[in-house]
Amino acid sequence: MKKIYIGFNIILILLILSAIFINKEEVLITKDIETKILKTTKINKYEDNEVQLKKLEEEQEAIEEQPKEEIVVKEEVKEEIKPVENIVENVEILEEQTGSLSMYGPDCIGCSGYLASGYNASGGNYYYHDNTYGDIRIVAGDKSYPLGTIVRIKLPTEEFNAIVLDRGQGIGFGKRFLFDLLCESEQTANTIGTYYNVRFEILRRGY
Repeated sequence: MKKIYIGFNIILILLILSAIFINKEEVLITKDIETKILKTTKINKYEDNEVQLKKLEEEQEAIEEQPKEEIVVKEEVKEEIKPVENIVENVEILEEQTGSLSMYGPDCIGCSGYLASGYNASGGNYYYHDNTYGDIRIVAGDKSYPLGTIVRIKLPTEEFNAIVLDRGQGIGFGKRFLFDLLCESEQTANTIGTYYNVRFEILRRGY
């Protein structure tokens, strides 16, 4: 009986040891599997990052390869309109007057930029193109001179042709100024000032 008891205990011990060994192996196998899964996950994660990085690099290269639009900054150049010399030869002088020549701008106080003739002189548009006399200056004159009248203005240093396209309260016979010359701006007009004892020659009445 004692031998049977000892034999039973030995078998029981062997079973316990076997169970412990098997359980340990399962634990090791489980840990090994988990490690492999983690490694695989990390590898896949790194692979994804590399793929994304490669895509970003390809997109950047594609953007850099695209033709770049050149930004051209255009400088606004104001074209200066120069008067054309009188193309009419041997013009008959219809009338001669001597008086003062004042200056004004289209932006003067009370001025809208539009002249009595309807001509828009705003924006520095102080020349007029006449089919006969070319590009000439503009003046305000007495009502006795029809709009379109051509007058030659003789200053001490120069002479030029102008066309009557405007009127003025202080402009005309018996008034302070005989003619009022249109300038680019009121500031320019004030800088130039007034000419006295100017000779005016009427070359054409009206258009």
